[in-house]
Amino acid sequence: MEHRLDIRNRVNFTVRLRDASQSLGDFKVLNISEGGIGLEDSEGRLPEGDFVKVIFPHSVYSYQKDADGKTLMPEDCIMYGLVVHTTDGRAGLMWDSSEDDCIKLLPDDLIAA
Repeated sequence: MEHRLDIRNRVNFTVRLRDASQSLGDFKVLNISEGGIGLEDSEGRLPEGDFVKVIFPHSVYSYQKDADGKTLMPEDCIMYGLVVHTTDGRAGLMWDSSEDDCIKLLPDDLIAA
């Protein structure tokens, strides 16, 4: 079963070309799941057919405390995806691997009912 997360209007994710440091910009997330991610792309910046790096900002993750009670700040998490379509100001990306560590780390309150 695929879980879909609804984090629109909460956070922007940064997208870069996969093998380069060039940023394509920050994009509002429309939806996200284990299978892929939908991003708002009204300017058509995401290149269809290209692999990209999606950076999940650490601000979307729950903070945890270590044994001494100090807050652990998680780092940004990275997943790779293929831009499979760009239509009507939206872009759909399919995750490039079966690893979904970034998604597993997202807090429960971001899971759509």
